[in-house]
This record gives sequence, structure tokens and C-alpha cells, in this order.
Amino acid sequence: MYYYDQAGNLVKTVSPAGVQPIYRNSWLDSTRNFRKLGNPLPMVHKLVTRYSYNSLNQVVLQKTPDAGMSKFWYDRLGRLAISQNARQLTQGNVYSYTLYDSLGRITQVGQLIGGSAMTDPTAKSTTSLQNWLNAAANSRNQIGNSTEADHFIPGLNDHY
Repeated sequence: MYYYDQAGNLVKTVSPAGVQPIYRNSWLDSTRNFRKLGNPLPMVHKLVTRYSYNSLNQVVLQKTPDAGMSKFWYDRLGRLAISQNARQLTQGNVYSYTLYDSLGRITQVGQLIGGSAMTDPTAKSTTSLQNWLNAAANSRNQIGNSTEADHFIPGLNDHY
């Protein structure tokens, strides 16, 4: 089951195993009665995943029954810069990061340890984000790098 907000953002999913159907014959009647009285008749499901968004419709929080809570921070250009999953949260200030070149291409992804807690104002400020990343530069691990050659697309790049 999928639930959306008025902006069309997916806000909740329920896996098939988590659906708790109502098999009463009088379910429609009871729903009508509850609506007349102004009382909600909520569906109680299990295995629910929830999503929260910022004003730019970017996911900032995800809660899943199996992986826990993940948080996401975006830079001033709206690109995913920092994230933290439930496992990283239990380890303290451990985060995943993504670095971009001047054309917005991913140049490095990895994990860093230490530093202070990430905040939205820090992520949105180019200087603050760079200072935050630099402060934890020695703790970077699980690094994956990308080069200009990785972005080569046959046929498209032949003309340059």
C-alpha cells in the first residue's frame, strides 16, 4: 500500500506482509457511522515505512521497520551531501558523504567519523559544509572515487 501527501510525495508504504485487512461484513456501515460522528477509523498496519520531506520535496527522513531511521542533508544546490543511517547513528557522529565537481558530477563517496553533529544550516552553507568535511578528513573511510573518464559516454563525448 502506498500513501501520498497533497504534493504527490510518497509518505508511507506498507509491505504486503504488514497489511491488516478488515474482514467484517459491516465494515462499510461502520466506516459510514464513524464518518458521520467525525471519528476517524484508522487502518492499523504493521511493517510501515515513513518518509518526511523538506520544502523542496527532498527526503530528509526515512523510517523503516528493518533498517531503522535514516537522515539526509542537502547542500545549497539541493544535492545530497550527507546521510546517516541507523547503524551509523549508534556509532556516534558517523556519516556518509558525497562530493561533487564544479559540473555537479559525483567525484567521491565515503564514510567519515568524528566531527560535530550535522545540521541543516551546516549543510546549506558551502563554507560550513567544507569546514565540517575538512575537520573529519582524517577519518574518511570506505572511499569511492570517480574521475572524468568515469563520466565518458560513447557517442556523446566524441564531439568534445
